[in-house]
Amino acid sequence: MIRQILGAVAEYVRAQTVARLRAGKRRKREAGGYVGGQPAFGQVAEAKALVADVAEQATIRRILELAEGGASLRTIAATLEHEGRRAKRVKRWHPQTVRRVLERASSTS
Repeated sequence: MIRQILGAVAEYVRAQTVARLRAGKRRKREAGGYVGGQPAFGQVAEAKALVADVAEQATIRRILELAEGGASLRTIAATLEHEGRRAKRVKRWHPQTVRRVLERASSTS
């Protein structure tokens, strides 16, 4: 019986710790802080904060410029490949990757 009680207490303490950690991350995220994970294209994590990546920001501007000119996602991806611009997580630019960058850029504008 004592083992069961101690196990229940340990489980309760563990649940409380997890709840506090989640609440802290949520508060930091709501305040605009960086809580972990892979930074989005155009940003890089430095000293536990997100800062702009100059090269990736230039690529975002180029993507927006091409999109405003009426280029398709495939054409934009091919142009970025031809210009030697690097994607963040993959070796080559794909239309879906370009679409995600465009969606993120339009939601932050």
